[in-house]
Amino acid sequence: MKIATKAKRMGMMNKTVKVFLILLIISGILNVIFLTYIFQLRKYGYNKEQHESEIGGEDIDLMMNPLRREKEALEIVKGEDGSEIDTVPYVEVEVRPKPVSIPKAQWPKGARGEFCNIVIKALVDIDGSIIEARIFKTCGSQKLEEAALVAAKKAKFTPAQHRGKLVRVWLIFPIKFAL
Repeated sequence: MKIATKAKRMGMMNKTVKVFLILLIISGILNVIFLTYIFQLRKYGYNKEQHESEIGGEDIDLMMNPLRREKEALEIVKGEDGSEIDTVPYVEVEVRPKPVSIPKAQWPKGARGEFCNIVIKALVDIDGSIIEARIFKTCGSQKLEEAALVAAKKAKFTPAQHRGKLVRVWLIFPIKFAL
């Protein structure tokens, strides 16, 4: 600020001084932003040694990119032709899986006469089989939930496709217990 005052007094507020002052202000703003970012990284547990990547010696903060962290945590699977298969499950795909067969759930003993719909969230593999199944919405009967999961794991679907590749995808479908 002393420079601006002196320049005004001397009547020499030329373009060079204006540019210098603007750069000085921008530099101060960038320093504040940088220090705020560093403070937030430290606050939320950033550890440089823990998050260094071996790719090109660059420091990549995997904590800030959960999709990459999840993808790197999964194994690389090779197809029969030697190509890599994407093991990260998709949520949105171009071609959704269609049911080929969803077996009827067997009523467990002691649960006869109970009626409900249980909604299953399942991970469909690239061959259309179910890798993992979870209860998404329940009716409150643990016996029926277990029977629904057994039936869901036997279900078959057409594989999902995204950009011409077969991919894993999460899918939601009902299992009905009714007469």
